[in-house]
Amino acid sequence: MIGKIAPKGRGFRGLLGYLMRRGRGHIVAGPMAGRTPRELASEFGVLRRLNPKLGKAVAHLMLSPAPGDPPLTDEQWQAIAERYVEAMGFADAPWVAVVHQDTDHQHLHIAASRIGFDGKTISDANDFRKSEAVVRKIETEFGLVAVPTFSEKPHARPQKKSPQISEASL
Repeated sequence: MIGKIAPKGRGFRGLLGYLMRRGRGHIVAGPMAGRTPRELASEFGVLRRLNPKLGKAVAHLMLSPAPGDPPLTDEQWQAIAERYVEAMGFADAPWVAVVHQDTDHQHLHIAASRIGFDGKTISDANDFRKSEAVVRKIETEFGLVAVPTFSEKPHARPQKKSPQISEASL
């Protein structure tokens, strides 16, 4: 499974519009009552007012099965989303998980508030490392193809060579 974290954002409405525009995706999990981008953004907005100083309150997280994994059911996506959200620290905040099947591979988007139900900011410290660890556990639990972590992948960019000093230049 491949996990990605988009840069934090300011507004929920635009993200939710993208996730659900023209039947692009459907909701599979989350504690929210709304079913349209407008309804969901309104719900997120209630908590936004509890912590108005937080500039970037929107977390956008994505999960994709690795090539070779079978398509997942909505029930599997729901279970995966709940485990991922819990481990990433968003269980006590509003969030919604939307499955997309509009590309050559299905994938899950999670829109989550960085403001919890208590009004406190949810930390994003070490979120990339945390995400990799959570994804590895999900792969094992659901029998999915293990994808190398960032530290295991060969780096595409060649390392800069240090300048060579010749005896003639000394």
